[in-house]
Amino acid sequence: LLNMSQGSDSCEPLQALRMAVSRLLSTRLDYWGLVHTEPLVRQAIRSFNPTLLCAENNLAYSDIRCIVDRRLLQPQPPAQPVRPDQRPAVVGERSDLFRGTLCSTRCLAWQTCRLRNGGLPCAMNPKEVLMREACYA
Repeated sequence: LLNMSQGSDSCEPLQALRMAVSRLLSTRLDYWGLVHTEPLVRQAIRSFNPTLLCAENNLAYSDIRCIVDRRLLQPQPPAQPVRPDQRPAVVGERSDLFRGTLCSTRCLAWQTCRLRNGGLPCAMNPKEVLMREACYA
């Protein structure tokens, strides 16, 4: 977790941290999402009481729920390329898997993407692609 992040300007230290961890520890840091900065977040951390965030109208609470739902409760797709039988049958036909921009080495999420499939349309959630591109731009 990157603490006290303030918008896209905070992505520069995150990128530096990712590179250092990659070089020194031979592992990668995954982007899970963001949690909006709110006074209750700081209060919950200082008091070691995460239940302070459990208000339905709290942005941080909804951010945390989205991260937990997406990353911990839903099964992750396997890190393997799309098989030929999963490709669209006719040129121009696009299944739900193949909506969005083309997957390529130009994508800012290429190094960490589990779904990379160069040349085919991106299989990642479009909102996650936009967030990653905003952070790594």
